[in-house]
Amino acid sequence: MGATRQLDNFLPQPLFQKLLASAKEVRWKWGAKSNSETDEHGHWSLKPFYDAKHNLAELANLNYNHPLMEAWKFIVDKHLPSFKLIRCYWNGYTYGTDGYFHTDAREPGQITGLIFVVPEWEDDWAGETVVKPNECCIPAPNRAFFFPSHFPHVGRAVSRKCLGLRTVAVLKARAAYSAEAEALSSWLVSRGSLQFKHGNGSLHDHLLRCYLACEKKLLPREVCRAAGLHSIYGTNAFRHKLFEPTSQTRTMIRNVWGRYCENLIMSFANMDRPKVLDKDFTNNPTGLHLQLVEAANLEDQGSLEKWPNIKKAWENANCKDVHLPAVQPQPQTDPKIGSVGGTTSTLSPLSRDWTAAGL
Repeated sequence: MGATRQLDNFLPQPLFQKLLASAKEVRWKWGAKSNSETDEHGHWSLKPFYDAKHNLAELANLNYNHPLMEAWKFIVDKHLPSFKLIRCYWNGYTYGTDGYFHTDAREPGQITGLIFVVPEWEDDWAGETVVKPNECCIPAPNRAFFFPSHFPHVGRAVSRKCLGLRTVAVLKARAAYSAEAEALSSWLVSRGSLQFKHGNGSLHDHLLRCYLACEKKLLPREVCRAAGLHSIYGTNAFRHKLFEPTSQTRTMIRNVWGRYCENLIMSFANMDRPKVLDKDFTNNPTGLHLQLVEAANLEDQGSLEKWPNIKKAWENANCKDVHLPAVQPQPQTDPKIGSVGGTTSTLSPLSRDWTAAGL
């Protein structure tokens, strides 16, 4: 089936029956749109957990107790051990409700999973899920359908013969990041970063993307960390604060993320940036590190082009030519950060398929 996977009799029957019972109790809300640009009408849905369209935080870290989370645990244990759940909700279609082609992610690296939570289904009831270019899955009780989230797809309308509800559990997941990126994400979630809006998403997602951008360039660990924490004390542009930079708070941040990293964060919070960072810092390592933190921040917000010196530093940056002053690694004493050491897991056949496909 190409990059898609259809799995019948997917969940253990006791768990599937729990999902059926849970679906009967759903208090459906009307108006969710599969494509905000082309869908004028919407469909039935319910989002029982934290939800944002481009969320990157792992929902399992929020400790929800729900049959949908039990279903996700089964998926992780049996099929996708290297993926993190980032969205999970119910979708419902009745006769007269249409879906429209859309994508769930901007780029590769995420998976969408559907579980059809229906007690019965007849082929004449329609309601198939179509994935471009030529994949299709017809609903059936306890049938699961997985596909890359960046593939255009649509849930088709049910036919006039269908007198019930096409109920689907939707689970969207991303590939796991590095151990330290996951630790940063968990730590930020535990500190309330999902509660703050930033751009079109949350402060958590912005900070994590900044960290990942620096990590991708193989920048020094302390610079990556500072990028992933750069606005926790607020900035001249972002007035919300995860922390007031008291002496006690600064000590805590240093103990978790390192003294040099915390010094960069504090400097970033108190400067007239990006203006003061748009210069040549070739002979100033600390200035260059702050410039790279700013570059990651501006790139994530689509405004790096406005600052030529910051852009040049970002384009030229890599591990061998960014010289970090010697610092001693700091012990991580905060129990909520978790282990930074990676672990090796055996991939299931389904997970190997996604990995081989570059997902």
